[in-house]
Amino acid sequence: SFFTVCGKVGITMRSEQEVCRAVETYADMVRRICFYYLKNREDTEDVFQKVFMKYMMCDAPFRDSEHEKAWLLRVTINACKDDLRNFFRRNTLPLETITELEAEIPEDFRDVLEAVLSLPEKYKNPIYLHYYEGYSAAEIGAILGKKENTVYSLLSRGRRLLKDYLKDCPSAAKYYQKKKSFFSTFTQKYSLEMINEFYQLTGYSFRPNEASKYSVIELGGGNSCFAAHFCKGKNLSAYDIVDNNELAVKLFELHELHTVPHKGFLTDLTKEITFSEQYDFVYSIGLIEHFSPKERSIVIKNHFKYCKENGHVLISFPTPTRKYRFWRKCMELARMWQFWDEVPLRYEDVKQDMEHYGDVLAVKLNRKLFLTQMLILIKKRAS
Repeated sequence: SFFTVCGKVGITMRSEQEVCRAVETYADMVRRICFYYLKNREDTEDVFQKVFMKYMMCDAPFRDSEHEKAWLLRVTINACKDDLRNFFRRNTLPLETITELEAEIPEDFRDVLEAVLSLPEKYKNPIYLHYYEGYSAAEIGAILGKKENTVYSLLSRGRRLLKDYLKDCPSAAKYYQKKKSFFSTFTQKYSLEMINEFYQLTGYSFRPNEASKYSVIELGGGNSCFAAHFCKGKNLSAYDIVDNNELAVKLFELHELHTVPHKGFLTDLTKEITFSEQYDFVYSIGLIEHFSPKERSIVIKNHFKYCKENGHVLISFPTPTRKYRFWRKCMELARMWQFWDEVPLRYEDVKQDMEHYGDVLAVKLNRKLFLTQMLILIKKRAS
């Protein structure tokens, strides 16, 4: 192989295993930074290859993974700057080329992205590193070669510039008025990936040739984005929903799904249910964050009342990472935010309620979303 040949001729470099691990770990991060700077796929791929070639040829040891990540960030930013200095290259491509981003940014969300991209470089870099990559001011200072206090000043000024840009954005007010919203077009794909990942942990399967049957209920699922996916499996015996909106329940029951007749239950989940059918898999996506702490405890309890003994409950909710706070603030400034009762939750806010009824099998953040979500999978204990 290439690595073997280089070793034979005395060229020092990292091992093939090291390079493959680094590419697998940091490829998305490097491509994101390249897109932010270069705005098209061809130049992104060129710089991407240069960055990992430099990584491969640099055999200096890293103290830890954070040191390695910071090194790659600095090399990527510098490589993008070098590319932009090329006489034949100008940073004037239209924003539409950004749609090649891995995040598949919705049309109405481009105003927010355009605001970030339009910031002067001295503000754009700290804003990106702080809110998107999660670095502290001290860490950003080390990466960019600036004093910590300078970074704080740049972050403050950058936020003010974003506020000025977004408050007068004419198309931002239409954000939630369109039938195909940000949450249905963007969140659905990556949420479904995570649901699939957690669902496999339960021992159930979406595969149509599975012999065992299982039942599913979605709480708050009157306008379900995921029912059609679940119902592709021929081993599904039931897919029902619970919602407090009468119209949503009726529309769900009229919806054509590839499964046995499905039911919608008109129920107020903030009141303890006394009797219900029970299911193998109970889940909700973006539900419990809309209630007071007392109501939230009841809603969580009702998840387990719908669940069979030794069945599984999956609950997802937004969590207040820096990334979440940044994008929510942008949308609020742009008058794009309408979920004013949404309270992002930490694991500690729900841990006691969930562990009271079952054993937590997995906890994970869905970082692919602008509005970061936490997913928790619990197995209900037998009485």
